[in-house]
Amino acid sequence: MGGSPDRLNASEALASIRQCTQDGVQILGVDGFVVVPEGFVAALDLLLDVSGQNLTVEAAAAKAETFVRLKARPDVLWEVWTELT
Repeated sequence: MGGSPDRLNASEALASIRQCTQDGVQILGVDGFVVVPEGFVAALDLLLDVSGQNLTVEAAAAKAETFVRLKARPDVLWEVWTELT
């Protein structure tokens, strides 16, 4: 396991999720961070954890994609957590 994943805008996060699905990599969750003048602030309504739900690679990715699409906005960056991060 490495460190924290890169922070990505919504379209990059969605592309990352799709690539993980194609590669068979399990998505564990996504964390959204609001960009503020001081840096970044995590928000509970921008956190999705599917790690304990025993989902297939495709189902976990679908949940993560839907979540990012619903919560996406210009001032939010995303971390995509996988079994490899």
